[in-house]
Parts: sequence; C-alpha cells; structure tokens
Amino acid sequence: MKYRLILGLLLVGIFLQRLSAQNWDHYTPIQASGEIPAEFLSLSSFKFAREKENLNPADHHSNGKPQEDFLLQSQFLIDELLISGKVLFNDPLSLYLGKVADKLLASRPELRQELRIYAVKSSSANAFATNNGIIFVNTGLLAQLENEAQLAYILAHEIQHYLGKHPLNQYVETIRIDQGAGMFKRQSLDERLLAKTNYSRELELEADLKGLDLYLESAYDPAGLDQVFDVLRWSYLPFDEVPFSREFLQTEHITYPESYFLQSVSGINPEGEGEEEGNNHPSLNKRQAAIANRLASLPKSSKSHNLVGENEFKNAREMARFELSHLFYQQREYQKAIYNSYLLGRDHGHNLYLQKNICQSLYALARYANARHLGDVLQASSACEGEIQQLASLLEHFTDYEMTTVALAHTWDRHLEFPQDPDLDSLVNALLLEMVEHHGDFLDRLYRESPADSLPADPSNGDPNGKYDKLRRNRENEKYGEKGYIYSAFVGMFAHPDFRLRLENAKASFNQTDSTAHLTFRERKKALRKARKEGKSLGTDQIVMVQPLFQKIDRRKEIPVRYIAGETGQRTFTTMLSENAEMVGLGLNLLEVSRLQTSQVAEFNDIARLNDWISDRFAHDEVGGLLPPDQAEIDRLVQKYGTRYFAWTGTLSLTEKPNTYLGCFYLALVYTAPLGVYHLLSPSRNTLYFTLVYDLKTGGIALANLASIGAGARYDLMQSNIYDTLLRIKQKPG
Repeated sequence: MKYRLILGLLLVGIFLQRLSAQNWDHYTPIQASGEIPAEFLSLSSFKFAREKENLNPADHHSNGKPQEDFLLQSQFLIDELLISGKVLFNDPLSLYLGKVADKLLASRPELRQELRIYAVKSSSANAFATNNGIIFVNTGLLAQLENEAQLAYILAHEIQHYLGKHPLNQYVETIRIDQGAGMFKRQSLDERLLAKTNYSRELELEADLKGLDLYLESAYDPAGLDQVFDVLRWSYLPFDEVPFSREFLQTEHITYPESYFLQSVSGINPEGEGEEEGNNHPSLNKRQAAIANRLASLPKSSKSHNLVGENEFKNAREMARFELSHLFYQQREYQKAIYNSYLLGRDHGHNLYLQKNICQSLYALARYANARHLGDVLQASSACEGEIQQLASLLEHFTDYEMTTVALAHTWDRHLEFPQDPDLDSLVNALLLEMVEHHGDFLDRLYRESPADSLPADPSNGDPNGKYDKLRRNRENEKYGEKGYIYSAFVGMFAHPDFRLRLENAKASFNQTDSTAHLTFRERKKALRKARKEGKSLGTDQIVMVQPLFQKIDRRKEIPVRYIAGETGQRTFTTMLSENAEMVGLGLNLLEVSRLQTSQVAEFNDIARLNDWISDRFAHDEVGGLLPPDQAEIDRLVQKYGTRYFAWTGTLSLTEKPNTYLGCFYLALVYTAPLGVYHLLSPSRNTLYFTLVYDLKTGGIALANLASIGAGARYDLMQSNIYDTLLRIKQKPG
C-alpha cells in the first residue's frame, strides 16, 4: 500500500510537471495575463506627486530641483515603458523571476514586499532598477544565463541599486558636474566627463559588492558566481556557438557553390564588447576580479545553485530564447533571427514557430534585396564573430534574384510540411509576387533556356538523389556558370500543380489594371499625398483608435517635454475624440491603457500587438512594409472589434526658442527693426495634428489627415480637425 501511494504521488508529480511545461511544438509568444497591476493604470502625475513627498527635506536646499526633475522624467519614462506592451506581468517569466526573488530575500520579507519584478521583451542582455522599486529583467539576459544562481546575483545587484538610490543620486551628481557646482567649479570639460564616468563606476562596484553581501544572506551557493561576468562579457553573441550547417538552407534541388562559404570563421574577441574604453561601467575584468577575491575568502558551501529548481530555470531560459527569434526579426536583425532559430531547432526539430521565423526573415531579406536596401539590414560577415559568420557569408553572396529564389524555395518546402498554416501560405504568395514583379525576365529565361527534362511535370518521376538528376544539375551549372545552381531550385516547385497555379495568379495580380501596381514606393507615396489633398473619404461606421497621443514640447526649458501638461492635454484630446465621434454618428472604440480596468488584460495585449504592428509598418519604409508575421492574429483583432480600420492619432505642440539669427538680421535694417525685436523676443509655436487610418486587411493607409494648426495647442482648431477627420471616416466615398 505504501509503495502504491509513493508511485501514485510520483505519477501525479510527473503529470503536473508536464501540464505546467511549455508546449514547444505549438509555441506562441508570451503575453501578459491575470489582472493588470495598478501601477500600469495610475496617472504618472499622481505617482510623481507621491514620490516627491518622500524626498529628504535635508537635501532640498542644494539638490531639491535636480531631484524633482529626475523623479518627473523617470516616472513618465517608466510609465511609457510599462504601457508599451514590452513589459510582461503574471506571465511565466515574470512569475519565475518573482520566485527567485522570494528565495533570495527569504530573510528580508519587508524588502521583498517593496519590489515589483517584470520581464521585458528585449533582446538586450540587461537588467535595471528604478528609484521606486521596479526591477526589469530583459529576455535577452535570461536567454544567456547558465544557472539560477547567476540570476539571483543579478537581482541582488539591481536591488542594491534600488536600496542605494543610485539612479537618483547619479542623476543629481551628473547635474552638479555639468553645472560646475562645488568641487567641480574649476574643472575642465574633460575632467568633468571623467568625474561622471568615475562616479558611475563607483556605483557599479558598490552594487557588485553589496549585492554579493545580500546574495550571501540567502541559501544560494556562491561557488563560481564570478562566472556571471563571462555571461555579460559575451552576451552580444548568440546563446551558443555551433557550426552553421552548409546544408541548412539547401533543398532537394539547391546546392550552393563552395565559394559562398568560408573555409573557417573568425575567432571570438577574448575581451568581449564590454571592455571598451568609453564604457561608463568599470571593466568587467576588474569587477570579476573583485568578486573572485571576495569569494576566495569564503569557506566551501553546501548550498544550491537552483533553489526554485533546475527544470524551472531551463524552461524559463528556453522561453526567453524562443522569444529572441521574434525580437531579432522585429529589430530587422535577420541573420540573428535565422541563426537563433537554427540553434533552437537542434533540440526542437522542425518546430513550426521556428520554421516560420526563418521563412519570415528570408522573405524580409528578399524584399530588402529587391529594393536595393539589403545593406540596411544585413551585417557584413567581416563584422561578425564566431559561427554566425558562416551564415552571414552565405547571405551576402546572394544576388537579389538568388535571395528571392532561396526564400521562395525554403518557404515552399515549409508550406508543404505545414500546409494548414495561413502565414506560410501568405508568404509563398508574397514571394511569388516578388519574383514576378522584380525577376520576371529570370522566370521567362528559365522557361526558354532550361532543359525540358529539368522541369518534370510529375514529382513522382525520377529519383531526385539519383545519378541522372545530379548530371542534369551539373549540365545546368556548366551552361549558366557558378550561379546556375539557382535554376534547379524551380525543378521541385514546378512539379507541383498548385505552385504553377499560384505563379499564374501572381502574374495576373501583377498585371491587373491597378493604378499603383507598377509604381515605385516613392511614387506610391506621391499618389497618397495627392489623395490626402483631394479629401478622400472612407465610408465606415466603426473605427478603433489606438493609444491616442498628446504631447507638448518647449525647447526653451531644461526639460523640453512638458509631461504633466501633456497628460492633462491627452485626457482633453480623447474626450474631444469621443464627443466628435458621437456628433458624426461614428462608432468609436478607444483602445487606451489608462481607460482599461484591471480585468481587461486581453485589451492590454491587443494594444501591445497593435503597437508592434504599427511599429513594423514604419520600420520598413524603404520597402513599403512587410507582411505581418502573424496575420491570423491581426485577422482576430479585425473580427473582435468589428472593423478592418484602425487609426493612430495625436497632437504635438512644439515651442521653439526665439529666432536670434533672423532677429539680428532684421535689426540691422532700420525699416525692419520692429520685426527684429519681435523675432528676438517671441518664441516660435506650432501644433501638428495627425490621424493615420490603416486597413489591417491590406496593411495600407486607408485615410490620412496631417494638419498644422498654428500657434499653441488651439483647442478650437483641434476640434475642427478632429470633426473633419471623423466625418471623412464616416462619409461614403464619391
């Protein structure tokens, strides 16, 4: 009976472990969940006022203004990050970070209660603390760590920054140095720069050593802890160093020339990137030595490196690594995205999430290659270190038509592997359109010159790995030269009737009588400007406006952004949007974080996804935008909100300094002296109003209104422009 009970408990434990583990075969990007924390929804001005009350009155005489300035700026900037969608909460990574913090601060429960710890979707291997007790840990750092103990020490380091009020103190000290206060009064510019650097390094060393003291209070093992500095030193490299297989991007019908590959890759810089002279942080070597010396004096310990659990650590790290593939894609670092997915694929095989990431990255490279902007997104192989250099060398050898063909062939193979996936299906069609639009002559030549027996009508005919297939490929290479290998890429694709049908559809789509079908991107922009002037209307009853913006900037001030005035203006602006929508009879759904309830985490995630979508549209201006990597998710938003039209709107009020040069010019002439006085004394004020309405089904701009509404934030003119825009959205064309 006893053994049955033990066996039963063991089976339950295994079941629960599997239940809680991530399903890597159906991986989806991490999102926030549960209730939205109150600090995500509170007004920044309210939090600033509360923080200001906690300032030490004894410091107010000499440091009061810089302290208030710091609290004002930092609070609003932190809140911008909180509502950006990059910060996660109640997600697996943030929950895991919280568990590690619980273990680290088991003897200090009061301190643990003060802290809020969030994971941030960022590829940068970094963590940072705020003055009010938030600790952010980037997924890029989690992806690089070797064990839970290293994470615990990094948290201890950041907690010491918080306890020592280092962010605030460093800001105040920097102001004092810049203003030449006290001991800095007689110092030169170079001496002041050195003083700022030294002060920053002092704070880092203090956080290192006092963080170690905090760490040693816990049950974590200190042995080998100094190796965390090796993680930081080489964190700019991929999370592993594995030779890039030459066969990885090859297909059944594509074998790349030997000259496309390096005989050997360059070595890794033994000092890493963190040792540059201009770095404000102290040398990683010195920091590592200081911690190693301290550890050497400690007795051997029987503590553990994994208090929460080794499996939980590895699971969290693997999630962070999966997130990196998408983050690199978002940042247009396509080589890193492909290599990161390649590394993960060693353990996860032909994982759909990873395979889509590779196809999306190849598609993006093809678009940039065809737009003659490949250099904007492709790092030269000579600038790479380690095994990723082999991939960089291969990609930089491709011509535009090779890049497009390789992307198409690889994506087609993945489509055959995952025929039900709508994103791969769309990518195939998009790449075929790229091929028709940019390389139609290549396709025509393929039909005219390629041997008939190299284009079998039935994929069941012949042995793709047999002697005759190899001889055919050799014959093509002899005929077309080194780059002749690319002709054979179409052998397998043309063998599929569905592919040939898609190609004919792509040709028909390209040749249809669309006035913008053959326009360059610059010409399309010109056509769009013309449409704006003509007052185009949209004719929809429903619109979604995402996170409306209102900002006031006064360049005459030390802190140009007028944070509190902007927050007040934004509330007025959104009220005007609602009132005018009601007047014109337009259904308006305002998606704004400050209007959400704590239970509306789904809407919070929708805003995050839409922010990513619009950022992606602007990021690819050179190529006119790319297919979104998850069109199915975009289609879900269209269905959820009952419209395909989503708008981004806002107002920017800008005050410039008086025009000194123009004023002096007018003063030099007697008859224009009054104008000179005016320009010397009067600041320049202007307010820009904008609304961009996008069709999420096509990805294009459906309607745009950009207007300069004169001096200051004129609410009457703003009201007029809002009404006009919403009326155009509501009215039917024609």
